[in-house]
Amino acid sequence: MHKKRLLGEILIERKKITHAQLRHVLATQKKEGGYSGQILIKLGYITEQDIMTALAVQFHLPYIAVDHYEIKREVAELIPSEMARRYCIMPLDRVGDVLSLVMLDPLDMLAKVDVHRHTRCSIVPFISTRRKIERAIDQCYGANR
Repeated sequence: MHKKRLLGEILIERKKITHAQLRHVLATQKKEGGYSGQILIKLGYITEQDIMTALAVQFHLPYIAVDHYEIKREVAELIPSEMARRYCIMPLDRVGDVLSLVMLDPLDMLAKVDVHRHTRCSIVPFISTRRKIERAIDQCYGANR
């Protein structure tokens, strides 16, 4: 079992941030709280896409640009739009009792349990950005529902 790499280490390794920027973010996080990724974005050091790529590396999860993926109506209907919006998730595909689920936070156990309870499917998580998931939700369920 190998040690999980830290987000900051991955971003430095990929030359997305400097050691000085990481120290600034960690100091800000210690003082104000919050997630380091959100602080990095707020400070303008990186984009949401950079964070998603690093998280995909960190957690060995596949990244998908869900807003460019054609989702079948019967798959979208597996999850109510309210649940999709609440958890920022989007069902991608279903094969038997296995549901591919795009998630902003693939570690959100409450979302996984809720989706499993609702669909009776095992969940295979994918990761994407909030903007791409919300765009896919609007495309599948309509922007006002």
